[in-house]
Amino acid sequence: MPEQIDTALAPPPSGALGLSRDYRRRPAVEAEIRALPAAGPALVAALHTATAPETLVHGIRRLLAAGQRAAADRALEALIERISPLVASIAWSQTVVAEDREDIVQTTFIQLWREVADATPQHEFWEVHFNHMVRLACADAAERLRQACRHERPFYTGTSDDGDTWSEEATLADPRPIESTVLVNEALAQLEGNVRRAFYLKMLGYKEKSKDTDELTISSILGVSDRSVRNYLRAAEQALSHWWNRGLLESGQVQA
Repeated sequence: MPEQIDTALAPPPSGALGLSRDYRRRPAVEAEIRALPAAGPALVAALHTATAPETLVHGIRRLLAAGQRAAADRALEALIERISPLVASIAWSQTVVAEDREDIVQTTFIQLWREVADATPQHEFWEVHFNHMVRLACADAAERLRQACRHERPFYTGTSDDGDTWSEEATLADPRPIESTVLVNEALAQLEGNVRRAFYLKMLGYKEKSKDTDELTISSILGVSDRSVRNYLRAAEQALSHWWNRGLLESGQVQA
């Protein structure tokens, strides 16, 4: 008779489930991930009660791989809601002016949204040490803000010999007009995926959501929640703001 193996005493499988790189999760996290249902409604329900954020990230990627985009978006929204206090606390600890801290929060959420949904190996560490990745994302966002501030200075002001006040800002040339279609196409080129689609539909006049179930909205066209649409539009706003300001700087309309 073959020898029976006591599975209770057998060592856990080596390596982190679902990862291509040689990472090791904390044992409790690895155990929670391995206990997840394989797929379907049971997996979705288990993710919303998971203890570790790494488990949510793993499950979100599993849902995306199975083509369950709406369920993945809902799980991602639950993850963002859960970690909002942590992100706010880290943003508050950064050495930036107070009004920039909300920018750090939003930039961190956008990075998290983008990288958690990207199942390539370069973003796998979100499944291994989630809080560390959040801290890195916040620190990177704060550093980008500080770098931008180093290239800024206030406009000069003064008083003429006649006693009139003047400002350097008033001497800047008005922006040159540009063909709107060219501008729109260039703006869209800065965006990708659902961020681009949501922004384009918004420009066409579609609403984010509607009480009229028969009305086409950005949410219904993309097959995502209205909260996802708001996140996409925030991501578009931030990306286009950086693009616009960079263009002004390069054109000389704003001085570094």
